[in-house]
Amino acid sequence: MSALPAAAHPVRHAGGGPILNVRFGLRPSYYAVSLFAAIAGAAFAARQILLHIMPGDPGYGSALLGYHYYSWAFIGFAVAILALAAMLLFDGQFRDDGKPQPAGAFARAAVWLVIALTALNVLSTLLECGFGACADNPLTYELLKRAL
Repeated sequence: MSALPAAAHPVRHAGGGPILNVRFGLRPSYYAVSLFAAIAGAAFAARQILLHIMPGDPGYGSALLGYHYYSWAFIGFAVAILALAAMLLFDGQFRDDGKPQPAGAFARAAVWLVIALTALNVLSTLLECGFGACADNPLTYELLKRAL
């Protein structure tokens, strides 16, 4: 399985609903897009946690503040699920007054930042893994190594 779909997960999680909200206005279904993506991300992170749950298993990769990347990902997705559920409690944001509100400069900049970071993540994953599966512990940029 190629690593490129995984590299695009920020746009599925952070970008899906908010990009739609900024472009087309607030809708509950746009929050649902982000909610489904966060649930999927939490499930993938939980799978990775369960792979390393045995006593004595050091985990994969280095730890940051005592947790590995996949544990932090699960925590982040769980917080996103709670935040999205809390945002859905505010019904006033979905009232349609007939005219769409233009997106502010900050919102447009945030959307472009998510798109740019996702594109850079896809590019770095492509350079690191090429078009195939990533190595268990990648130490070199496979695509660059093959090209040179």
